Formats: sequence, C-alpha cells, structure tokens
Amino acid sequence: EPWFCWVSFGGPHEPWDAPQEYCNRYIGEQVPAPIPFNQKQLNMLPKESLHFRKLQQSPKISAQEVDELRVNYAANISLIDDRIGDIIKTLESKDLLDNTLIVFTSDHGEMNGDHGLIYKNVLYEQAVKVPLIVRLANNSKAQSKNKQSKALIQMADIGPTILSLVGIEQTNLGYQYANSFSELFTTSQIKHRDYIFSEVSGDVMVSDGKWKLIVNAELQPYILFDLSVDPLEENNLINKKLIWLAKRRLLRQIKRFIDQQTAIRLCQS
Repeated sequence: EPWFCWVSFGGPHEPWDAPQEYCNRYIGEQVPAPIPFNQKQLNMLPKESLHFRKLQQSPKISAQEVDELRVNYAANISLIDDRIGDIIKTLESKDLLDNTLIVFTSDHGEMNGDHGLIYKNVLYEQAVKVPLIVRLANNSKAQSKNKQSKALIQMADIGPTILSLVGIEQTNLGYQYANSFSELFTTSQIKHRDYIFSEVSGDVMVSDGKWKLIVNAELQPYILFDLSVDPLEENNLINKKLIWLAKRRLLRQIKRFIDQQTAIRLCQS
C-alpha cells in the first residue's frame, strides 16, 4: 500500500555531543576553518538590526573551542549519514527502494564560528542555504540521473513537489505561496523562482542568486552582498552608490513578498 515516513534527526545541533567514535574520524583532519569575524562589517550594521544583536549575544569562545565544535558538527553529519544508510538498506531488503521517493533536507544551518557567530537565526548563507537531495522512484519521468541544479527553491516548495511526483491532485489546496519544482526533473527547465526569501525576528532576506539584500522590520536595508563574487559574504555593499538599482529592485521584491504573505494569511483565516 502507499506509505509515507518522516524521519527527523536531532542533530547536528547543540550540545554537539556526537559519539566519540565519530569524532575520532575527524580529530587530526583538516576541518575547514571558520570565516573570520570582520570588525568593519560590524561597524556598518545598525544597532537595531538582527545581525548586530546576534553578534552582541553570541557566546565568546576560543579558536580551539570553535575547532572542536566544527569537528563535532562533522561527526554528527557522519552519524546521520550512517543512519540514513540503515534506512536505505531496510528499503532494499523489503524490495521498496526502487518504488520510493526520498527527499533529504534540513530546516536550517548553523554558523559554527563563521563571522564570529555560533548559532542559527541569522540570514547568512550558512544558516539559510540548506542541503536538498531528491532521489526519484524508478517509475518517475525524470530525464536524467545525478542531475545538479542551481535553481532557487523555497523550503515550502517541497510539499507540492512530493504531491506532484507521486501523482496526487493539488486542486483543493487553496491560495498558497509554495510551488512544485517537479518540472526540474521532468523537463530541461533550469529555473524555478526568480527570488527566494527568508525571515527571522522581523528581518527579511531576498536573493536572486546573485544579489542578496537584508532589511530590518522597518524595511530599512542594512546588508547587500554580491554572492557571485563574494560567496563568503565578507563585503557589505549596502553603501555603494553604483549598485543602488539592484538594492531598489530587491527591496521592491521584499515588499511584494510581505504583501503576498499577508494576503495568504487573510485567505486562510
């Protein structure tokens, strides 16, 4: 019979307590160093902005503690990898794997010392850009395997995508923001959204894949990154006059997104 299984892991997460046998895999290995804290970046942030507040609240830990944290984070990922492997082996043993759609993703990332921050709840790429791996059933209409896509996708899009891939009608879902990205598997289409958004504590981020703008609850822009040349987000361009057109365009999209979310909530109430 058709079935659905949701598996949620507690890590990688504080208190970063992976089993020692998994930590041993990475002790002595060259775990990537964190992106350094930039005092100049901090000086550019309004004191009422989310990122400024988080920097003030972030625990002060030593470089050695950051290294140990990142080793433990990697160990937790390996632990989850092994458990997912157990699930896949079970599906194989029951002859279910070839007819099962598998989606692997995460709700958020962690800063792990990058930019002087430890936790989530900020809008840097480390926190908002999460893994998304989809393994289709063998009876799907996908044109290719091992396909990688740079299409912009929102987390909310996963639900409609699963329904579409398993052939469930979505005519009665009502007005919503989420859209299926199943066309990325079944056609040569390489684009899904023009913009993606994330929000936390009143601050909102928008990105078109190249430019990324962050505003506070009063819609005042305070961070602008060009991800195409600055993927580590080390150069805040918010005060550069030559790129004011990009800033204005992204701000307009944030206002449109907020209006759309308000309309959805009103329709659902």
